[in-house]
This record gives sequence, C-alpha cells and structure tokens, in this order.
Amino acid sequence: MPRPKMGSEMSNRCIIVRARRVLLIRRSKDNKRGVGKYEFPGGKIDERLEIKSENLREVSEETGYKVRLHQQLGWRVSHDVSGQRVKPTPHLTLYWLARIESGKLALSSEHDHAIWCTYKEALALGDELSQRTTDFLKLHRTTLKKFGLSME
Repeated sequence: MPRPKMGSEMSNRCIIVRARRVLLIRRSKDNKRGVGKYEFPGGKIDERLEIKSENLREVSEETGYKVRLHQQLGWRVSHDVSGQRVKPTPHLTLYWLARIESGKLALSSEHDHAIWCTYKEALALGDELSQRTTDFLKLHRTTLKKFGLSME
C-alpha cells in the first residue's frame, strides 16, 4: 500500500487478538508523549517504506511477536499525537487486525508493561488508556467482537 500524499505524518497500530483478548502496551518514561498510557502496538511509518511491512517491523520491535495482518480495520486523522495539539499538519493512523504467528512477548524500551484484556477490561482502564485507543475500541466494537474479542 503506497503512502498517501497529503503532507502528513503516518502511523500504524495493530490490534492483536489472542484467546479472545487484545494486547495493549504501556508507554514508558522513555517516550516524549503519552507516558503511562496503554495503546495498541505500532508506530510511525518511515515515508520511504511500504506501510504493511513497516507495521510488521514496528510490532515485532515493540512486542517480539511476528504477526499476520488480516485486514485494515480503520483509520483516524488527527492534529495531535497524545492528547496535545503538537503539530499543524495532519497525522494519519491506520489500524490493522492481526494474529500472532510466532515469537514471545519481549517489550522494547518504549514500553514497560503489557496486558491482554477483554473489551470491557480495556475500557475499564479509564485514563490509563490513550484517548485514541478508547475512541477506536468504542467505534469498532462490533468488528472486534466478530474477530473474536470478548466483550466481557
């Protein structure tokens, strides 16, 4: 998938479902923004690289997992990256459904904790969950349920 030409920054997020639970990882103190917030694995896309392969690389780097992408689930355009208006240009985030093919959980220094949780448990994190992750979960509830995520 080629990069859209809109003068924006882009990032990928991967919704990994296993045993009816979704993986969330918490941003560590090594980050500039969003410290202590849980989010889906992923990250910024290098403009010279292909979107899908960049997502696979980011997920592996952040979690230690090799995943298989099933489908692009959605996208979001914003002018902020963590609840603060920090850039005048749009930021496009692409969301992908995925399953683990291999690997063991091994977090990078960018994240200090990982949890597997149901839909209800994820939303119960409240302020510990990034706003964009909360918004995405609420918007795509039905599709996540069809993909196997427990709503309990």
